[in-house]
Parts: sequence; structure tokens; C-alpha cells
Amino acid sequence: MHLPTTSFAGIRMFLKILWMMCWNFENNFGGRCTKRFLWTLAKKSLSAKKPHLIRLYILVGVLRGQGIPDVYNTLKKTFKVEDIDYPDLDFWYHRFYSGDLDMSYDRSRDPKPLSFLDLDLEAAHSILTKLPPQDRIPIRKVCKSICILIHSMRTIIDNVWLIVSLLNETETRFHWVSVKHVHDGPARSDIKKAFDYLTFHLNLTGYGIDDFMLSFPLGVKCETIFEEFISSLQQPLHVRKIRFKLCTMSEIYLLLQHVKPLILKEIQKSYQEGDDDLEIFDKIKVLKQWKLADELVLPGHLIGPVEHYFYFKKITIELRELRPEDRHPIRQLLHESTNLEHLRIIFHRRFTYKKLQDLFDAEEHGSRQMFLRIPATHEHYLITFLHALLLTDINVIRVKGWEPMRAHRGQRLP
Repeated sequence: MHLPTTSFAGIRMFLKILWMMCWNFENNFGGRCTKRFLWTLAKKSLSAKKPHLIRLYILVGVLRGQGIPDVYNTLKKTFKVEDIDYPDLDFWYHRFYSGDLDMSYDRSRDPKPLSFLDLDLEAAHSILTKLPPQDRIPIRKVCKSICILIHSMRTIIDNVWLIVSLLNETETRFHWVSVKHVHDGPARSDIKKAFDYLTFHLNLTGYGIDDFMLSFPLGVKCETIFEEFISSLQQPLHVRKIRFKLCTMSEIYLLLQHVKPLILKEIQKSYQEGDDDLEIFDKIKVLKQWKLADELVLPGHLIGPVEHYFYFKKITIELRELRPEDRHPIRQLLHESTNLEHLRIIFHRRFTYKKLQDLFDAEEHGSRQMFLRIPATHEHYLITFLHALLLTDINVIRVKGWEPMRAHRGQRLP
């Protein structure tokens, strides 16, 4: 007598069906099928080929009340992953679940099921726009047309921040790129991993960033890693607002060079002081990125000649104290800049009205307002200030075609 070739999976299924017949049949499968039917399946499993044996596993999973994920995990334990076709599993599962237990059905007669590639580009585009940016990255590998479609989509990312923290451990995410730490300072390998992660996303085409920030604590030296990061960038960065926190002046200069000039609108910079800051700042002032930006935020005093700041429409300066040498640059900025529309100065202390009037050499206009004439024009600066606890917030706004009036006299100024 010639015995059929029996696989390990076939023997395993044979024993599984026998166990179902002996112990669980009456409790779980009453009315669904007969013991004779299960015995027939058990005998077939000893000589079944691989596709037919996979259907047996699916059928047994349906009879046992398992879901598709559970059946798939069972198949993975018995067969190789490449032998399991998930759409085929889905078809046979729902066929058996509906009560049709015929495993000899020829699927070649069925129409070919549609796939994602059969969608027209308009429908695919509307689907891809609903996905978060990080979920589009693996889809680029589906095919060349989908890759081109994703690259053609301009996606604005809310924020990408790389923060080296000495206080607590933070995770690496797409919208927030940070590094882990050790108790004696950030591990350089972790900083390198964070920069590599950031480089991968910034080199993808079709991405724009609304808020990009680099932050390093004092004492952390990242010049070598930062230079490698800059050299690995393959395209200009489409960034609307860029923030530097405690970066060196050379790091600010290197990154600004790789930003798209016409897109950059706001620059915020605080830096670790170095010996060659003025020399590097002279290089920064000639960059298009510096000249074409609209807004500048400085958490400190103005450095270098005041002419370097004449390009901006709005400038915000945070000062902890007012030095005598700060008065002339502020007045020169207001009198000589033709682009400045809004100057905001935040003092981390309270100032009296008289001191503020002396700072700007302004004239009184109401209880909390002053005005400053702009030479050789018919325009004025309206100066308002707000006191908070240990804080004075001053806003100087250019007003066109406005004639100030003396509050106590009600007369127009000549």
C-alpha cells in the first residue's frame, strides 16, 4: 500500500481536527457541520497540497470563531510569510463564514480584484492628502507613479524641533525630534541619531516646515555633528520660521545658507558667545535669507552696526537691562530704517513713563502713549507700553497718514 506524502503542517491539521471532533465539537460547532465532514477534512489534510492546506486552516479558524488577524497569525506559525496571500485569506474567510464550505472553487473565473494602483491619480491624491506626513513615507515604495505623486504634494509640517535636553529623556518623533540623555550630559551617539533622523525627513521632496527649531544647552559641543548634518542636506529647506536657541554663530550661519530665501519669513536667534561672532555676523548680513526675511526676534542686545537690521519689517528685542550704549542704536533704527513697521522691546523690569520718554526722545500723546516724528516724512511712530509684574512691553508702530493730537489741548501738531 502506497502511503501519501504527508507534510508536518498536514499532520498538525489532522491532529487539530481530531481534537475538535473529540472535545470541542458539541460545544462550539453544533449545527455548523457534522463529525463526518470534519473527519473527511482531517483525512484530506494528510495529502493536501499547500494552497488547499492553507484553506483548511482558514476553515478551521472560521469554525472556531477566530477573526482574520488570529487566522493570519496561526498561518504564520505554520507556513512562510511569502506563502500567505492576505487578499486570498480575506476571500476564503468570508466565503466560509457565509456558509459556503466548498474548497474546490476555482478563483480564476472571478474578475481580478482592484488594487490601489488601479485608482486614478485624482482619487489617489485625495486619499494621500488625508494621511499624516510620516505615514506617506513608506507608501513611496509602492511604485514609481505613487512616489512621484507624493513628492509633488506640498505638505506643511507644523513643527520640527531638535532639542538636546539635559533634564529628562525624550523620544524621537517626526514633528518633534529630540535626543536621549545620560546623567553627565547628552550622549553624542544619541545626538548623531537624532540628526540622522532629521536629515532623512528634510531630504524628502515636497515638504515644508512652519516652525523649525534647534536648541542646544550650554556646554554641549555639536560642531562636528552639525557640519556633517549640513553637508548631508541634498536640497534647500522650505522653512517659514526658524529658531536658534543657544547655537553658535557659525551654526546659525551654516543653516541659514541652506534655507530657501523667499520662503523664510521669521528668524529667532539666541547664541553662545564666541570670539569671532562679529566676523561671522558680517557674513550673515549679506545672505539673501537675512535680507529677505520679514521678522527678527533677538533675546538680547543688538550686535554689530545698526544698518544690518534695516531689512526687517518687525523686530522684537528682549532686554534684561537698559544699558546707556543701547539708546543710540534703538533711536538710529527708528529714524533711519525705511522698512521697519513694528519694533517691540520687552524689558524684564518695570520702567517709569519718564524713562521711556527719554529713551525714545518722544512726545507725549495720552496717558499711556507717545509719538515720535520720522524725519523727512509725514509719518509718525505711535509708542504704547504695558506694565506687568517685573515686565515692560513696549510697541512702536509706524503710522502712515496720521496726525497726532495733543491729548490735553485737543490741537493738531504743526
